[in-house]
Amino acid sequence: PVECPPGELERLCLHVFRTLRKGKIRVFIDVSCSKNAGWVPAVVTKISHEFSPFKYICIDQNSSVLNATQLELSKIPQHLIEFRQARWFSGEGITKYEPELNTMVLAWDSLSKLTYGRVHAFFVACRRANVDLIVFDNYPKVSNDPSQRKYVNIRKHPFKFGQADVVQNITDIQPGQPERQLVIYNQSTLPKTLDLHKEESE
Repeated sequence: PVECPPGELERLCLHVFRTLRKGKIRVFIDVSCSKNAGWVPAVVTKISHEFSPFKYICIDQNSSVLNATQLELSKIPQHLIEFRQARWFSGEGITKYEPELNTMVLAWDSLSKLTYGRVHAFFVACRRANVDLIVFDNYPKVSNDPSQRKYVNIRKHPFKFGQADVVQNITDIQPGQPERQLVIYNQSTLPKTLDLHKEESE
């Protein structure tokens, strides 16, 4: 198994690795890579020994954050990684770079910082790009409140997603913090209503 560094994100590291392996993922797009730099090198290095070709794509909208993350991820061999500055919440950078290769998008600790319109646009982009898996954190006991964008519950209005393929409780509940889960959707479990907006954007 992969040797994930101990700490708060150890379980996230383990579950992402297992998801990549089970899904035979060859392109791993991470729009939260600045938050995952502590454990991603172990995962990418290990999984690249099992799947070839394999590519990890680190995306951030901020050039200074991306440059700092590039230094943190210097342990990853250069041929396995790409850095892209893009407004991923508007759909930039969300694409199947190799159409025939299984592709996964990770958005950890990222969606809850966005307006609901941008959250929706992110999922429309994932739908349009036909990525195979979308992995992100969800707060299942929260009712969405646009005036307090600290948490997002994708199952509630205005999103109303159906049941995820996989739901994992991977973080300990902190005092004063709601329950947080890792959830995984694929193209068949994303809501069909995203197709309407996908057609509008084409």
